[in-house]
Amino acid sequence: METSLIVSTSCGPVEGFAENGIRRWFGIPFAAPPVGALRFRRAQPPEPWTEVRPCKAMGPSPVQFAAGPMAETMTHFSPPSEDCLYLNVWAPEQAEGAPVFVYIYGGANHMGESAAPDHDLSAFARDGIVGVSFNYRLGALGFYDFSALGEGFDSNCAVSDMLCAMKWVHENIAAFGGDPGNVTICGESAGGTGVYCLLAAPAAQGCFQKAIPMSGLAGNVTPRYVHTLNNALFFEALGLSPAEAAAALKTMPVAELVRGGGAVMAGHNDAHQGIFLTGPVIDDLVPDYPWRMLERGSAKDVSLLVGTCRDEGGLFCMMGCVPRTWADIETCLRQGGGTAYLEGFRRVYGGKPEHDAVVDWVTDRMFWVDATRCALAQTRFNRVYAYRFDFVPALCAKMGIGATHSMDIAPGLDTYAVSPMSFYNETPMAEQERIHAKLHGAFAAFAKTGHPGNPAIEQDWEPFTPETRAAMTIDTVSTLLRNPNAERLAAWGDLVLYDHAM
Repeated sequence: METSLIVSTSCGPVEGFAENGIRRWFGIPFAAPPVGALRFRRAQPPEPWTEVRPCKAMGPSPVQFAAGPMAETMTHFSPPSEDCLYLNVWAPEQAEGAPVFVYIYGGANHMGESAAPDHDLSAFARDGIVGVSFNYRLGALGFYDFSALGEGFDSNCAVSDMLCAMKWVHENIAAFGGDPGNVTICGESAGGTGVYCLLAAPAAQGCFQKAIPMSGLAGNVTPRYVHTLNNALFFEALGLSPAEAAAALKTMPVAELVRGGGAVMAGHNDAHQGIFLTGPVIDDLVPDYPWRMLERGSAKDVSLLVGTCRDEGGLFCMMGCVPRTWADIETCLRQGGGTAYLEGFRRVYGGKPEHDAVVDWVTDRMFWVDATRCALAQTRFNRVYAYRFDFVPALCAKMGIGATHSMDIAPGLDTYAVSPMSFYNETPMAEQERIHAKLHGAFAAFAKTGHPGNPAIEQDWEPFTPETRAAMTIDTVSTLLRNPNAERLAAWGDLVLYDHAM
């Protein structure tokens, strides 16, 4: 039986419902609708309201910018709209001063929505934790840097959405039973990049105390040079010159923006091997690469749990959106300013079949090296832990993609039962439950205490330090790694590809 709940927020009263022992409020506005004159502007506060607002259904999803086969198979769990800046809250029935867990979805900066079943946070509410998820703008509406076009165009609109949501949490979560002084942010893939942005953003200081970047791409926070290259593909697809773009983009039908974004998503790697798909830009909100900001103490009061998957690159090499051969890597290094590193890479990654070597290189280039840089930087100020997801679901084993990207979402959020992802379908339930107990248990423990150790992990989970770089494997039997892949890390030195403008 549903029970009505009305809570007063800084903008107005909202009404949710209780079901299965969990209180829920879905579709709460946390920013003004980014439409009309606000289409390419940073998030603005919402207009307050006085009447009770029903919040019992997820708000519209962001406009999706998927291309190719992904666009053809994409499922919308909530109708897409430019008016998409809504958040959701799950809370235990008797919550008061409970830990808070905020989740940021992924999707290559071009796809994703908080309404997806994968992102349901009911499990955290069952653990005595208040869960929050929110939408942010995608693709050309959220991440493309059109600020050079002049008035009406801001950079990092999506990052501003995240900041606006976190400020809402800080101001309002106590009314839902959460503790604004015990907030953990977590995000996977592009959502993990969002976590790194929030760690680096001066405006986010004080909004959270713990962070879990899951396979975040810290290097996807790029200088304007990368945006200039990718924007050229966007304008070419739409037949626009830069001089025409300023007027055209403000009133262009959203379907045309999606078409241009799809061209960038489909063609960025062919045009510039190994370049990151358009994401956050280095600007006043995010003043430098996340690891450099962390070195300066941008998040000195935040403890970290940094996660990656062992074979992140397997999925991307299969999709063909990254370098897939040594020749591609050589082209990437030439275009991206890293030719001097080629010999060292061949020495460290060689000695195995080309495909396996390239998967390792892509894993490190996109995820692991920059995650390690961030973890090392933060050890100067606070406690850091790390995990590596090593479990290979049965279907991934059949496909030959290993413990690849995004396989830690369902076990981390405990959404096996509702997730539409099929990778775990052929994995025995006992194995799924064992992996879930380890990773979801780690997330819940970290949110509550700042330590990820839990009874499902077979040994003590030591902190990550510069001396040990300790990381716990998440597998049927977990092992604490010390200094994993040290030669691979050393081969990268200080290299940042496509860093021409910095």
